[in-house]
Amino acid sequence: MLLTLNEVKDHLRYELDDPSNDLILTGYILAAEQAIKTYVNSDVDINTKADIKIAAMLLVGFFDMYRNAEAPSNGSKMPYAVLYLLAPYRTPTVK
Repeated sequence: MLLTLNEVKDHLRYELDDPSNDLILTGYILAAEQAIKTYVNSDVDINTKADIKIAAMLLVGFFDMYRNAEAPSNGSKMPYAVLYLLAPYRTPTVK
């Protein structure tokens, strides 16, 4: 896994010893990891890139209903900061 539960809880300022949000936070971690894997080129090892880890943290924070209730204003489904960090690992595609 790209992020640990304790890393996310610390990043989002949850109490590390309070398990009440563990299930949903684990779901956010898995969703962020999958979104990043889908977005970047398939040959990128996301577990070796510090900026991808930061993008995942930001994306988990974006998913967290207690931290963010707004849609991104950049016309994308991901926040601009996440897209910026992932851009070097993606070859643009034409649709």
